Amino acid sequence: MTIGRRKWAIGMRWRSYEVLPERVEIVEEAATMQTDWIARRMGDEAIQVGFCPALSKGWPGKVYSLAALLADSHKVPWAGAFDLGDGLWWYIAVRDNYGMMPDGDVVGSYDDIQRARGEHASLEDFNHVNGTREELEGLIARATAKRTPLESLTASRYSARVVLGGVGVVVCLAGAFFGYQYYADLQEQKRQALVRAQIADNERKAAQAAAPDAGKILRSLPDPTAWLDACRQSVDSEPPWRNGWQLVSFHCSGPQLMVGWKRGQGATIAYAPPGAAVSEDGNSAAQSVPLRLPAGAHGTDNARALRAARDALVLWAQEHQIAVTISPMPAAAPKQTGTAAMAATALGTNPPAPVPSIQFSFSVPAAPFALDLSNVPGLRLNEMDLDDVTGKAGDTSTAWKISGVVYGR
Repeated sequence: MTIGRRKWAIGMRWRSYEVLPERVEIVEEAATMQTDWIARRMGDEAIQVGFCPALSKGWPGKVYSLAALLADSHKVPWAGAFDLGDGLWWYIAVRDNYGMMPDGDVVGSYDDIQRARGEHASLEDFNHVNGTREELEGLIARATAKRTPLESLTASRYSARVVLGGVGVVVCLAGAFFGYQYYADLQEQKRQALVRAQIADNERKAAQAAAPDAGKILRSLPDPTAWLDACRQSVDSEPPWRNGWQLVSFHCSGPQLMVGWKRGQGATIAYAPPGAAVSEDGNSAAQSVPLRLPAGAHGTDNARALRAARDALVLWAQEHQIAVTISPMPAAAPKQTGTAAMAATALGTNPPAPVPSIQFSFSVPAAPFALDLSNVPGLRLNEMDLDDVTGKAGDTSTAWKISGVVYGR
């Protein structure tokens, strides 16, 4: 992009470092991003390298990074959106250490800019700046930072004439340095091979850490006793009538309680239960209420072998005279064979195995809040329903329906 008499590069991807990396490291990182041009920022608070594809052949002569120039134009952290005209926008996001966000140098449509701004909004409290192309020109004119030129990782900065002039000298010295260069190249190849192996190992470890695990799931969900108690508190807090609207159903699901209401004689939608969504015919309404789960409550990782956990659920059901419907045990994953499977295993690229689990459900005629399911390892409750609070005795719709999952190892 040309502003004034200078050419500026926008839309670069930025990486931050403790110290400026060696060229070979920059080349490797550029290869993973399929880029060729770079801009190096060496500041007191931020050391960064910006990457972008080559916009032309050869060395990028007198092309500078606009984001690097304007990083300290406003009080940090700051984010700016500038209308370049013809539907094109530029977005810049700078951290409180004057370093560009990794994806804080974006050029695209207005929707692209808003998407980037929305993703950053949850990370820092940015000082937002909006402007036009003319205002951007003013910022450039007032900028006091040193311009950061772009470099090419593959093209030479010297012209063909200069290169040809030095060929004779190079040829004369080539014989003397050939042995040394050959040795140095071998060492560099070994070093690069070690770097690639380390990167691959780190990726394998990261994939293993992100793989689904019964312990992670159980620690992220409340224990069945805590969940039932939270559901009970929310259910008990709802009155049977609100301004002529009659309570007809309960549905605890995850962290929410859904309450169903029916319009009674003389009631109107003007006085529907607060926050409830009224149906099209105006005769029923649904209301969502957060469950009163304890703040910071974490579940217990008590997962066991799935077969043993299933047997514990069956025993609990028999002791309480409750008919429980349980899904079949999951089938064992087929063993992979062949060269491709062996390679995937060696490289750690096999998809993670699913967490062993079974689903269950049952119904009880009375409120289930006193049920104790703590003896079933790995059990979590998902839903609790009462379809008709006003139903007659013996009506199946008055039964409390419970469903959940048992996780195992």
